[in-house]
Amino acid sequence: MRFLQKKTLSQIENLNQERQTLEEEILKTLNFQLNNVCEDSKFLFLTFENIPKGLLGLIANRFKNLYNLPTIVISHEDEIAYGSIRSPSEINFLKILSQCEDLLIQFGGHKYALGFKIHKNLIPEFKIRLEKILKSNHISSSFNLIYIDAETNLSELLYRENLFAFEAFHPYGEGHSPPALLLKNFEIKEIKILKEKHSKLILQKEDKELSAIFFNKLLEKKDINLIVGTPFINSFTGNLELKIEDVK
Repeated sequence: MRFLQKKTLSQIENLNQERQTLEEEILKTLNFQLNNVCEDSKFLFLTFENIPKGLLGLIANRFKNLYNLPTIVISHEDEIAYGSIRSPSEINFLKILSQCEDLLIQFGGHKYALGFKIHKNLIPEFKIRLEKILKSNHISSSFNLIYIDAETNLSELLYRENLFAFEAFHPYGEGHSPPALLLKNFEIKEIKILKEKHSKLILQKEDKELSAIFFNKLLEKKDINLIVGTPFINSFTGNLELKIEDVK
């Protein structure tokens, strides 16, 4: 029994290594496809031949995280194709796919991770339909990439111990950038315009408040649901504040 267990574990390890090698080879090929993607694209639509179905979701998730765009990866076998979709959390792709139901053999999943089956000859029409839907929904392109180190909220960010931790990160320089944090679940108490070109925000959640500034950008409340920024200690007040890098 022990011999069989060891043999089974060895087989699993070998299969896992083969899967990882195949995945990396596929990713290199799909990266090449991205050379033909326009900068104003609303999503990534990547097609391949005979990718193992178990890798479709992994690959879609990898590119979704890299480009922060909805990513569709399709593999066709003969006349039938299988696809996997991974979408950023602000885009409900289940609702979008329901508008393409007439083109699909079947589909399922949840808002941000889905699978589907389609006839190969309908793939071009499916892509055109998605382009129209995403364009009409005013989904913006996100090719100006910001790599996020962590997701947080006001309570975590303003925790006193974090104040000392952020001070310990200094000095910043080449190869040592300040952490980029994705901030969610907040309300905007106030927006002030400074020198007619900068936006200063007061963010709040329950009894917590945080000052944040976006240089050379004029903001309105309707523009802001998510914030990516880098924390810093205000040398005048000693308080933790946020330098905004992007909003969505």
